[in-house]
Amino acid sequence: MTGKIKKNLTTELEETLMREIMLGIHTPGGTFPSELESVKRFQVSRVTVRRAYAKLEEKGILIRNRRCNTVVNDRLFATAEPISMVGALLPLQQTFSNRFLACLNDEAAAEKALIVLAPPFASGRELELAAMDMVLHGVRNLVVWCGDHEVDMQIFRRLRLLGINLVFFDLVNPGEVADFVSLDNRHAVESLLEKALQDGFRKFAFLNTADLRADSNLERENVFENFCRERKLEFSIHTLPWKKMLADGAAEECRTVYQAVPEPDKTAFFCVNQFVARSVCNAVGGQGCYYMISIPEDEVLPRSRCVIQPISEMAKECFQSLRRQQNAGRRWKAAEVRLKGCPDWL
Repeated sequence: MTGKIKKNLTTELEETLMREIMLGIHTPGGTFPSELESVKRFQVSRVTVRRAYAKLEEKGILIRNRRCNTVVNDRLFATAEPISMVGALLPLQQTFSNRFLACLNDEAAAEKALIVLAPPFASGRELELAAMDMVLHGVRNLVVWCGDHEVDMQIFRRLRLLGINLVFFDLVNPGEVADFVSLDNRHAVESLLEKALQDGFRKFAFLNTADLRADSNLERENVFENFCRERKLEFSIHTLPWKKMLADGAAEECRTVYQAVPEPDKTAFFCVNQFVARSVCNAVGGQGCYYMISIPEDEVLPRSRCVIQPISEMAKECFQSLRRQQNAGRRWKAAEVRLKGCPDWL
């Protein structure tokens, strides 16, 4: 328990034990080491251990049962503490981040709370470590953006068992461990399909990503397929290599998919996001007609229609979610909020 910044022994011990709980070393519902065991292990006084345990018990992380054993909390709950800091774990290099952050900061200012930014992360593991570090520094409210399911959701489940308020937004649905704020994907995709029908198209192709496991992408594909089947429309579904598109545009793969579609000039291409649409459009020289879900102020593609994600409203709803969790405390249950996007042709 050493570090560059000198802390008192009680705080050091508390943080060490919290990190072990977050890492799953001490399992939820399992018996926690006795005070005497921790005295021997860490070579500190009984008073120091007792104080650290008392702090963890006060936060609801440890529970004393009738047999005087100490166990790790195994019930998901939210902290009822006032919102003083909000940790923002999102990709700062993404174009929507500035608008999202500005709105989130406005909401925090009204609450007289501070926004704490996570360092840039390039993987799910880096995101997990950033979340744990924030918690160890006293942040009790986290707004999280996950790019895909590479993140270990058990880490966030254990954060919830520590009473940390969590809200995920945009791509990955966390299930029971956190609130979820997202675009209403059914409304978005069906609006685009209805517009394509009005534009005279009767053939449709959906372009998804092969190596990006995001719940929103799967939802959009399912809505597309169900709509086409119900209307008995001619359709096909294709995938493109996401990581290669990010690296170099995947022009060859994009051209191959485009050429595999019968009569591409008479087909409406539904792209899972604007990056896929841009990659295909660039690869085939602006040919085709593209329908996509976009972000505000994104570049306009030739012959394209899009539903624009309500980024500012999503940020406001994320903060409202933290307020609801604070009010719910130990009665908290995960909730979903779906916001309708704005069609660019209205």
